[in-house]
Amino acid sequence: MVLIASLLFISCAVNKDVTPLINDNLRTTSPYFAYGTKPINLKIQSKCVQAPSVRIRNIENRMENYTIFKSPNQTFYIIPSELMNVAANYLKEAYRKCRVEDGNNHDKFIDISMKMAYASHSIWSRGATIEINVSIPEIGYEEFYHAEDWTGKDHGAAVAYVIHDALWQIINDPNVQDYILCREDINYLKAKNDKVRNITEANKNTVKSSGGKIKVVAGTYGQNCGVSKGNKTEHLANECNGKTKCEYVVKTFVIGDPYFGCAKNYIAEWKCGADQTLHTSMIPPEAGWSSTITLSCE
Repeated sequence: MVLIASLLFISCAVNKDVTPLINDNLRTTSPYFAYGTKPINLKIQSKCVQAPSVRIRNIENRMENYTIFKSPNQTFYIIPSELMNVAANYLKEAYRKCRVEDGNNHDKFIDISMKMAYASHSIWSRGATIEINVSIPEIGYEEFYHAEDWTGKDHGAAVAYVIHDALWQIINDPNVQDYILCREDINYLKAKNDKVRNITEANKNTVKSSGGKIKVVAGTYGQNCGVSKGNKTEHLANECNGKTKCEYVVKTFVIGDPYFGCAKNYIAEWKCGADQTLHTSMIPPEAGWSSTITLSCE
C-alpha cells in the first residue's frame, strides 16, 4: 500500500518549464501597473544627430534546463537562452515606449545575458530573484542588475516582475543613457569606463596584498522558501570568518531545517577585509545535501 502511494506521489510530480508562463505575464500591462512604471520620452533628451536608437542582443547561450524552484513534488525550470530572448524583446519594446528605435542597422549595441535566477515560495506568496548582465562592447561598459520581489500570484508572474524591474534599471541607468542618447563623446565614455575598471582592479589588488579576510555578512538557508534572511549567519561566520578562502559544506542535520518539505537553496554573503564590496554565492535546492559553497577573498 505504501509502495502504491509512493508511486502515485511520484507520478503526480510536476516538472515544468515556466519560460512560456513568464512570457505570457510580460505580455500584459501587469508589471507596469505593479511598479507604477511610466515610460519617459528619451528622444527629447537625445543629442544624437539622428533619432536615438539601440540594438539589443541576447548573448546568453545556455540551452539546458535551469532549475529555479524545487520541492518534493514540483520542479520549475527555465531555459536561460529562451528567457533572455523574452527579456531582450521586452527591453526592445520598453525602449520603443521611451521613443528609442530598434533595428538591425543601428550602430549602438547592448548585450544582455543571465547571471542567475531563482524563485521563492511561502504559504501566501511567490517570490523571485534575477541578475541580468549587461555589456556595451563599444565603450567597455559592464554591469549587472539585480531585482527581487514577492507577489500573491504564481511563480511565472514573480519572475516576470523582477525581469521588468531589472530591465527598467537598465533604461534608467545614466551611464547607459549617456551612450544611447549621445550625451557624451564615445572616446570619453571609453576612458571613463577604463578608469572605473582600473580602480576596481586596484582595489582588488589592495585588498589581496593587505591580507583581506572573510567577514560573513549573512548565511541564509531556504530564502527561496520564504525564511528570514540571515537565519544561519552565526554558523557560517563561525566556520569562515578570518579565512582567505572557506569551503563551507551545507548539511541540514548540522544547521537544522528551517522549512520542512520545501527544497531549500543556500545564499552566502561576505566582505573581504576593509573592502566594502559585497560578495554573494548561491547553491540551488537541494543545498542541504552536503553541497559545498565557496567564500573567497583570494
